[in-house]
Amino acid sequence: MPYKDKAKRVAASLNWNNRHPERIRQAALNHYYRVRNEIIALFGGACTSCGFDSELELHHKDENGKAHRKEIKTREIYRWLKRHLDQKDKFELLCTYCHGEQHGRCRAGGNHNERRKQSPLYE
Repeated sequence: MPYKDKAKRVAASLNWNNRHPERIRQAALNHYYRVRNEIIALFGGACTSCGFDSELELHHKDENGKAHRKEIKTREIYRWLKRHLDQKDKFELLCTYCHGEQHGRCRAGGNHNERRKQSPLYE
């Protein structure tokens, strides 16, 4: 190890981090997307309502999402869920359109409704 003294080692690490912020940011983004993709795969990789496999989001089934997001940081939801897999049944995977419908924010229209009819989950 180049620095046996902990204070020098920490200082050198901080110096490197300050000189390479773009590499730190890229590593953090890579980690976020890797964990997010693991969680999405764990939930089946498709919207539970319509079967879409893109633009996926986690939905709190018990409607306490706002309080839960305050408790943990919003972007930390995937890391939190990876550590608390016993809480998996409190969430469902929805596409952006179905998630918006669930909360009454928007009505899915046009192309989404056509693709929904082609889904094996369509009733």
